[in-house]
Amino acid sequence: MREWLHCESIVVVQFLGPHGTTPDIVKSIRNICHQICVSLNINSSNIPTNYKELLSYFHNVLQKRIPKHQKLVLFLDAIEAFGNKHHCHDLQWVPGQLLPNVKIILSVSSSAVNIIDAFRFSFDEESEFVVEVPELSSDEAYDLLVSSLEQEGRCLNVEQQFVCQKALESCGLPLFVKLVYETAR
Repeated sequence: MREWLHCESIVVVQFLGPHGTTPDIVKSIRNICHQICVSLNINSSNIPTNYKELLSYFHNVLQKRIPKHQKLVLFLDAIEAFGNKHHCHDLQWVPGQLLPNVKIILSVSSSAVNIIDAFRFSFDEESEFVVEVPELSSDEAYDLLVSSLEQEGRCLNVEQQFVCQKALESCGLPLFVKLVYETAR
């Protein structure tokens, strides 16, 4: 993945997780399309607001509009946060085929069984497309944080250690550890 994240890459990140409100899939997909269009100097004023037209536009952008010399990585975290309006938990909004220079990374909670089942139905469970990343124990998460910081020649003071340990006790997801790491460094 490292070779994908260089200066010619377009990286779009959407954190959909708990914010107190359910994210709107239409707004999120329009935002993604807008970010991609701006990155490619494509006019973004004609991005549809109608869901069906928007999906067609979104699929077209991901399947046909990314130049071969550029790479697009789209991260959507906590897609279970989408309500099931427009049946988005069945993942029909995710294009079935992508250009070789386009990757979509979706994360979903292990408790969102209906979405996991949709993943398994849409993709071969043994394929490279579905990777289960288990939650780390609080000790594993903290050790990962500390070793990541040590690789940069950094360490936590006593107060930071306490705050980070408390945070990692509440959530051991690798992405959360990464966010704590980014905050701590």
